This record gives sequence, structure tokens and C-alpha cells, in this order.
Amino acid sequence: MKRKLIVLIAAVLAVCCMAGLLSGCSVIVRNVEYIDLAGQGASAEYSFVDESLEAERLYPVSKGGTVYYVSAEGDDANDGITPETPIKTLSKASSLSLKAGDSVLFRKGDTFVGNLHYSDLEGSKENPITIASYGDGDERPVITNGNETLKNETVINFFNSSGVVIRDLKIDVYTTSRVLRTYSATGINLSYNHVGDKKFRDIYIVNNVLRGHDFSGEYIDEDTNALGITVSSVESSHDGQPVETLTDAYILNNDVGYFGRVGMSVSGTVAGEGWWSNQKARNKFVGIHMDGNTVHHIGGLGMYISGGKNCTIDRNLVYQTGITTDKDAIEGECGIMYISSEYSSCRYNVIYDVFDAGTGHDSMGIDIDWNTDHITVEYNHCYNCQGDGIGTMANQNSIIAHNRIENAKGETNHAGSLVLDNFTDRSYPLTEDLFSITNCRIYDNLIIHTNPQVPFFRCISSNGNTDYFGNEFTDNHLVLKAETDVSSFYWIRINTPLQWYKFAENKFYSTSPDSPFCVFDKTVKKNLNADEGAQVYKAGTGSPFSSWQKRDLGSTYEMRSDDAPSKVKGVTCTYENGKLLLNIAGDMSDVWHYNIYKVGYNESASYRNMIGQTESNTFEYDVPYTGDFFIIVQSESNQGIYGEGMKIRVNIGNKKGYSDLAGKEASAVYAFTDKNLGEEQLYPVSKGGTVYYVSSEGDDSNDGLTPETPIKTLLKASSLSLKAGDSVLFKKGDTFTGSLSYSNLDGTKENPITFASYGDGDERPVITNGNEILRGGNIINVQNSSGIVIRDLQVNAYASSSGNGEDVTGIGYGIGVAREERYHDIYIVNNVLRAYDFSGESPDSDTGACGIIVNGSNGTVTESLTGVHILKNDVGYFGCVGIIARGRVPDNDDYNRTARKKISDVHIDGNTVHHIGQIGVYIMGGVNCTIDRNLVYQTGIATNRGSGGHCGIMYITSEYSVCRYNVVYDTDAVGSRFDAMGIDIDWNTDNITVEYNLCYNCLGDGIGTMATQNSIIAHNRIEDSQGATNHNASIGVSNYIDRNWPLTEEVFSVINCRIYDNLILHTNPNVCVFRCIADNGIPKWEKNEFVSNHIVLRAEDNISDFYWIRVPTPLRWYKFADNKYYSSFPDSSFKVFDKSSQKYINTEEGAQIYKAGTGSPFSSWQKRDLGSTYEMRCDSAPSKVENVTCTYENGKLLLNISGDMSDVWHYNIYKVGYDESASYLNMIGQTESSAFEYEVPHSGEFYIIIQPESNQGIYGEGFKIKINID
Repeated sequence: MKRKLIVLIAAVLAVCCMAGLLSGCSVIVRNVEYIDLAGQGASAEYSFVDESLEAERLYPVSKGGTVYYVSAEGDDANDGITPETPIKTLSKASSLSLKAGDSVLFRKGDTFVGNLHYSDLEGSKENPITIASYGDGDERPVITNGNETLKNETVINFFNSSGVVIRDLKIDVYTTSRVLRTYSATGINLSYNHVGDKKFRDIYIVNNVLRGHDFSGEYIDEDTNALGITVSSVESSHDGQPVETLTDAYILNNDVGYFGRVGMSVSGTVAGEGWWSNQKARNKFVGIHMDGNTVHHIGGLGMYISGGKNCTIDRNLVYQTGITTDKDAIEGECGIMYISSEYSSCRYNVIYDVFDAGTGHDSMGIDIDWNTDHITVEYNHCYNCQGDGIGTMANQNSIIAHNRIENAKGETNHAGSLVLDNFTDRSYPLTEDLFSITNCRIYDNLIIHTNPQVPFFRCISSNGNTDYFGNEFTDNHLVLKAETDVSSFYWIRINTPLQWYKFAENKFYSTSPDSPFCVFDKTVKKNLNADEGAQVYKAGTGSPFSSWQKRDLGSTYEMRSDDAPSKVKGVTCTYENGKLLLNIAGDMSDVWHYNIYKVGYNESASYRNMIGQTESNTFEYDVPYTGDFFIIVQSESNQGIYGEGMKIRVNIGNKKGYSDLAGKEASAVYAFTDKNLGEEQLYPVSKGGTVYYVSSEGDDSNDGLTPETPIKTLLKASSLSLKAGDSVLFKKGDTFTGSLSYSNLDGTKENPITFASYGDGDERPVITNGNEILRGGNIINVQNSSGIVIRDLQVNAYASSSGNGEDVTGIGYGIGVAREERYHDIYIVNNVLRAYDFSGESPDSDTGACGIIVNGSNGTVTESLTGVHILKNDVGYFGCVGIIARGRVPDNDDYNRTARKKISDVHIDGNTVHHIGQIGVYIMGGVNCTIDRNLVYQTGIATNRGSGGHCGIMYITSEYSVCRYNVVYDTDAVGSRFDAMGIDIDWNTDNITVEYNLCYNCLGDGIGTMATQNSIIAHNRIEDSQGATNHNASIGVSNYIDRNWPLTEEVFSVINCRIYDNLILHTNPNVCVFRCIADNGIPKWEKNEFVSNHIVLRAEDNISDFYWIRVPTPLRWYKFADNKYYSSFPDSSFKVFDKSSQKYINTEEGAQIYKAGTGSPFSSWQKRDLGSTYEMRCDSAPSKVENVTCTYENGKLLLNISGDMSDVWHYNIYKVGYDESASYLNMIGQTESSAFEYEVPHSGEFYIIIQPESNQGIYGEGFKIKINID
């Protein structure tokens, strides 16, 4: 109760402090036994960089192979190579011919009945064969033998296979009870039958859940005659038995429960010879790692390795083993066991509630069984075991150290807390030297003992030989917690005729240290450490304990005490050569050692996350991976009482100065109230109208007014007469083939007509034209309508390859009828659209298909459509265009301007557009539009060569619109070698702003223009532009115009274009950074500026012939100023091609025409580019953000940033979710000062990340705060 109360008080205080309720107060706590630091903040934070480390990987990833999809709703006639064409059965999946890099993925939430069997697979560690899951949600796919005919079958079985990953599955194993012994079954089995010299390796069984079930229902599930995970090798004969059959198997982070036989086992068998044969059997498997698993409710053994070398059984949680009711089963019931193995370890495990299945045998937490050599058992916590906490059979050179053993009951043949037994199975061909216990070292363990009827430590003479030698029991702490009279209690028993070499420095504690101290030890002088002064123990001579001290040199016997040790007062750390070095402050006079744990924020200290102990005020830890983690340092007394610990936070990154703050706690929390704000609403909601339900199991004769009476077809749904407030809802998981078409619908912004989904689960309804007769047109088609919401659907478009046959569109909206009032308020939100080729290549970015088209053309010159919202859709594999909003006007006298405002207030925001044959996203004829926060990649990749205009994002013949906070990469040119820029401000555009975008790895330039006026390109980050098209630069400005349109000369040039404050990371020394392109427009360029940009050349080659900028004749550029240039060769020549004449440049500001070859190379350019600099490239990170505070006033969040800005160009400000990484997609701006102001649009909870960036684009250590606006 005391401990619970302390933890409760600590939790309340932590919450109060976080909420600011205890401002200025302090709490003094003395003699605190233990406070759980899970969920509590760190006392200090440290960040380090180690570029040699990588992130932790539990398994390798399959690459480049075929991915097969399996779904309960699939069809074995399908090819299985897309989620939309899955196969159905385990039988079909088992028939697949798999090679390295292939994957078989089972759909989450589905159940598959039968067996999954493969033989002779040859994956590799570098490129394995993977069996895993796909789909949304957390519900694993279930693979089971769950019917009467399969109850004697292994559910997943691999035979003679290498390079296999099995992960993220649930396996349900059904069989009869082991009491009946009729059938047996296994969840996952890998079996090997050695053939010739072939060896196998690299098996990964990771993060699976396995459960055993009894068919009859008569017995509890942990009585099933079933095994969880087994790896076995069956050899045909004993002669010439091979070793190292399997190397490097990883059984990690699995949850295995309710199996009546064994939870996990790795064992080798020789036919007719049983489990073990001879000393060679210890080399059957090499590098087996059973780590991080949870194994529970097991009838027999929890987990064991037989025949292993260089193995680990680490960081497992094992409990409730040996609980079968089958009392005839003798399998050496225990939690964890090594048998017939060598040079292996068992560390950092927690084992409890271990029983003997009613046999009266064993039932230890950890067992070092017979024919074992060099087994190390350390840093384990074993408690409440029916037998001993840790025990052995006949073994050599084992170590049992640093363990905590509590409340071992000793109710079996292993009657003690720690018991050594020389048992060996003499039916196997072992030699006599293996029949004893030799050189076993037991030291530095804590044993908390509660049963005065059995000893702490016991040696048993069983059927082995009695030639014990070289064994030690030293430096252990033995705490007797029995409150009864202990005068007749035997602390240690060495049964005759056994001998024990050494006892020394052991610490004994009880509440009666003056009572008799009894030991049974008949070791004779020649067999003990007499050379060190030890004497034969003579019971009853002298004071009881002083007689034992002559045998156990340096031992003490003291009063038991539950006092907590002194708390940890401070922890600091440094990092050097891959080691984390801790320095611990505190009074160590009553501290035995400090326990060191590596935990997550919400994770309690446990032996499972312990990384070691130290008896000094320093500790050294070899850090294996990058990442963010917490270190808890906790004091422990010499009697096992925990003291008050301390928690620090450590981040090890492998990038200089940068660590991802996703999933990390905020450094400060702020809460504000603003009653003027409402929650974010992506679309309006239909109210008061009729709701129609559509299901593939419906009937068109139904009224469709309830989920129980749905209509069935798209044709019937299209015939509905809809009014404002009505909804048409399609059942989740169903597929509807055909076209959904409406016209002349009159919804409103306040009360729209909605097309959406209904039902349970995450699987969207699919609307598709998926058959041969429906190739052309729009799948969802809405014409001449207002007030429409289309959301939460999946649209699958089938078409022929691009340019070959009729085109199809996923969602199409159009206007074919002119009217005085504009059409308005169209919402297309949160849909998934995919395109497929009828020929069978699917999904296919070569299809003649478009994703979403909104067409405002109606044959008039007036504005026809306003208020279009295309938000958060996922559009992929369309051979034409991903998302289009366009409006065209007929020829007229003011075509330049009327063409730019045919549609207004179009918002294409927050979408993911990818694998597009031509253009990703564009708006034509738009005014007051946005293309913001989209992720666009893999565009222009169709094999059908187009004429050009391929890019990620484009505005054309539009005005007063923006393109912001997008991430665009991997843009191609359909083999045309035209354009292929990330973002394109195309011809007849005016006042287009392109800012705060990230564009990288574009085949052309990162950002480019055609003939444009008054445009802004600012605050963008452009990386690795290849410049391999006609737009051969990182930023290219062209005066191209399509002269087939009725445009006038005033828009045939580039005028008042301002390019400033961009970061350009340039890698190709064969093309320039900035280029002006003379195309078919006119060369009358005016008032264009390229200023305050940061240009970093990352080419390490000789750059003496590299041209940074090209302004060719007859073009002219008005102003260059304050640009910053960086390379590894700032003293080399600096070349620019600029033929701008004096009368066209900013001479009024002092600029001079550039004269190549005069003066030093760069100083000549500085006369043209006033204020410019050229410096050495540097990858050093800027100074970190030290602190951020914020206030809120008049709808604005005001940030104040603390930190050294001497090496900071600006701070990037991001608005993110807790698990969200900083990205240009969630950036809200930049500041070159210590202050930032953000106008908050909605109420809600969010995080702000502030990240410094150097003048060469290197990110520094950021800072995260949490904001709640209610």
C-alpha cells in the first residue's frame, strides 16, 4: 500500500507540475522506496551525432521482387500482383514460385484457413523473401488451421529455406488437448533435413502473435497439444552428422501464448537418436536469437534452444509456464532453457509464475541443462517459480551473475532458490567429462528467499558423476525474508558426496543475524580453495557464523533492512567513439550498485530494458543504433531495495545537427482560449435531406432509404432525383461497376448534396469502370451542378495505354450550359483514385486516364465556376494528368485577361499525386486559386512520348494565385526532353506566387517559367535538379508562349519577375544554377530580379569551367543583388554568362555590367551582383534552438525563440501532429529574427517545431512545443 501511495502521489505531482498548478513549489521526499518514472519528463536532455550509426532494423526488406497480395475477398484466378487483384487461398499462395526479393502479403483483418507451406526457398539477408501483411488498420491477418480436418497440421511451415522474413501476422492453432494426445499442431515451423554440404541461414520471425486453441472446448487452451514457434533439424543418420545446419535466425518481438507444449524451441534431431546425440550437437545451430518475445500460458516449456552455439535468449517476458493438466508430461518444465548448447547467453529476461505441470520436476525460471558449455545467465529477474529461480543440470564453464531471484518456492526436486544438479541423460552417447559440473561461476546475484524449508543454494547429486571442480559461489547477496524462527534453517546445502571449490564474499541478511547459522557442506580440504586460506566448514564450532566465515572468506551476516538507498542526485552524459558515458552524482555509502535502463518515454524500468549495473559513479554504454531514448539511473541497496532514480533523455542522430522530433514529447505546453475560432472543416455537411444507401448486395427494387433496404447499381443511383441536403452513400468494402452520373444538381455550400460511404471498417467503397465495355468517359460524372461533396471513395479507372483508345477520368465535373449565375461550391475530398491498364499491367502510369478533372469551360467569356475544393485525395498511376482544374474562353478582344479568370477560388490542397504519365497537378484559367501542401512525385513517366509541358505542378493562363508548401520530386519528361520541372509558371500568367516549396531530383529545373508577368519565386528549397531537358538549370526562366492562342504582345515576355530568398543546392556542374531562355516570345524583359538567394554548389569536381548563371543574348536581366554563393573552391574562377546591356540593369543602384576576365573572377561579378559573396562550402549545423515561448493575442500565436543566431540563416516553423515529422508540407513560414507570428485558422491541439537552418541549408537541432487552442 505504501508503494502504491507513493506512485500515486508522484503521478499527481507530475500532472500538477505539467499543468503549472504547483508553480514555485518544491517537494522534498526522503527514503523513497521507488517511484516509477514512466511517463515522467527527463531531468536533462542530451543530443549527439554519430554518422557511423544507423537506425535499428529488426529485419531486412525485400527489394525489387514481385509482391503478391492475398485477400479473403480475392480470387485464385487473379494474378495477385496488386491489392486490387489479390489471390484468395493459402493453397494458392503456397503454390507461388518465390525468389529473392519477393513478398507474399496477407490483407489485414482477413482470416485464411489452411496451411502455408514452402520448400527450398533461397532468399538472402540482403534481399529476403517476405511473408507479411498489407492494408490499413491495426488488425493483423489471421492464418489458422481452424477446422476439424486440419487439427494435425503446422499452420506455417518452411522446409530447407534461407533468407525468409515472417512478420506481423496472427497465427491461431487449433488442435486437441495434449491430455488426449490425438493430434498435435504447430504455429510456425522451420524444418531442415541436411542434404550434402548445403547450409541454411538468415531467418527472421518478427512481431507475430500466436495463440493455441482446444477444439473440444473441454480443456483450457494452454492444455492444447500444440507448439508455438519451432525450428528443427531432422537428420537421417547419426554418422557424419553435419554441424551448423542453420546460421543466423532471429525470433524477435513475438507474442506466443496458450500452447500446451512449448512456446518457442530450436532443436536438432538425429533420426532414431532423440533430441541430443553428442558434443557435436552443440553446434547444430549457430547465431540463434530469441529476443524481445512475450511467451505466456504455456503447458510445458516456455522457450529453449538445443544444439545452439553463439546464441542469445535476451529481453523476453516469460510467465505462466508448466501449467498443463497433463501430469504425465515430463519435458523439463521451466521458463527458459539451454540444453546441449555452448557459448551462448541468457540475459535481461523477466520470468515468473513457472510451474511443474504436476510432475514434481524442475520448474525453474532458467535452466542450464545437460551437455552445455560456456552458457552465461546474467541480469535476469526470476520470481515466484515453483522450483528454483535458476538451476542447472550437468554443465561446464557456465556463469550465473547479476541476476535477481525472488520467492523461489523450491517445491520440486529443485528445492532451493538456486540449485545445481549433475543430472544427465545417460541414454545418449556423451562422455564422462560431461557428466558433472565444472568451472561454474555464480556471483553478484541477489537472492530474496521466502521459504525457510528449503535452502538458498543447493547442489544435488543425481545420476551424473560427483567430480565437481573449479566451481565458485561469490559476492552474492542472500536476503532471507522469512519472519519465522530461522535457527534450524539451512542457507546452503552441498549434498554428499559432492564437493564445492569456493565460497567467498557473500552477504547474508535476516532479521535474526545472532541466531544459529546452518550450512550443510562436506567438501574436503583438497577440493576447496585452501590455497586462498579457506578452511573446511565445521558445523557447531565457535559462533555459528564465524565458523562459516572461515569457509566463505570475506562473508558477512547482517540485519535485514528495508531502508531505501540514497537517491540519484544528478546524471550527466557525454558521447565519444560510439560510447555513452554517464556520470552519476549521489551518496553511494548505502548503494550496492546503480541499475541503468534504456527506456521509452512511457516505459517503466525493468530487467527487460536494463543495459547494465555499475558499482561506481560512472557507466559506459556502447550505443548500437541512432534514435531517441531515455536513460533511467536507479539506486539499489545491498538488500535489493530500490531508491529514487533519475531520468535523462538522449538523442543520437547520424545527421549533423538534425534529429527528427516526430513522436517526441514537447518541451513546453501552452493552452489558450479563443471563442472566435471553430474546428477545421474540410467540407460542409448535408442536413435534413434524404439519405440513399447503395450496396452490392442490395436490390434496385428497394427504396434505398435504410442500410437494410439498399439499392444495388450505379445506374439506379444515377437515376435518383436529388435536392439540397440529400446524400448517396455507398457501402464500405463493396465494389460498384459502371458510371455514376448526375447533372443539374442544386446543392448549396450550407447544405450540399453528398456522395460518400457508410458501414464499418476502413475499406472504402470502390467505384470502377472495370470492364471492357466501359472504357471511355467519367466514372463519377457531375455536370452543371452546384453544392456537391464527393468524399471517402475509391475510384478505379481502367483504360488502354496512353494515346491508344478512349480516355477515361476518375472523377469528372464539367459545365456545358451557360447561365448568368456562376456554378459554385464543389468539394472533392479524401478519395483514393487509381488507374489500370486493361491489358493486365496494373496499376499503370501509362494508361490513357486522368484522375480528377474540373472543367469550367462553357463557351462564354464570363466567369463560370467558383469555390472548388479538391482536398486530401490520393491520386496515382494515371497516364495523363493527376488533378486538373481548367476553364477556357472563346476568342475575344481581351483574351489575355478573360482567359485568366474563367474559374475562381479553386483550391487543390493537401493531395498526394504520384506515378502520373504527364502532368501531376495544374490549373488553367484560374484566379484567386491555391495549389498548397501537396505531395507530388513520379510525374511525366509515361512511355507514350508527349509534346511537352510535363511537370509536377503548373499554373497556365491564370492570375493572382499561389503555389505554396508543396513537396515535388522525381519529375520526368515522358522521353520528350522538354520541361520536366518541379513547378512551372507557364505562359499568360500574372501575379503567381511560388513560395516555401521543396523541389528535388527533377529531370529539368526545380522551378521554371514561361512568359509571365509579376510573378514571385521565393523561400523555396531546390535540390539536385538534373537540368537534362530544355530547362537545363535549377531555376529556368523562359519566354515561351503558344502563338496559336489569340494573345497580344504584352504577354510574350517575362516582366517584373522577382526571385529571392531561395536555397538552391546544385549538384550538376554541367548545367548552370540560374538560366534565362530565349524561346519564341519577345526579348523585351523588364524589371526582373534575382536577389538574396543562397546557391550551394555540391559538385566536388574541378569547377573552373562551371557557369553559375546564364543570361544569353538578346535577353536582359535587370537586377542581381545580395546573392550568396558557396562551393568547395571559392578561390577558383567564377564564371557567369550575362550579356545584359547597361541601360537595362539597375545602374541607379550602382550596378555595373559584367565584364568577364577583368579583375579577380568574383570581384568582377560583385560589381553586377551588388552585396554578393562567395565562400567555402560548409556542412556544419547551425546553433540549436535553446528555448521557445509563446503567447496568443487577437487570433495570432506569437513565438519568441531563444538561441545563438550568429550561424543561423533563418528558423523554419512547422505545425505538426505528435507523430509527424517536420516537412515543407506542414511548414507555416520562416523567420530571420527571434520572433514569429502565426495567424491561427482553427481551434484544436497541435505542435510547433522550430528548426534552425544554416545559410547553406544544413538543419540544426530544433525545439518542439505543444499548443491547445480551445
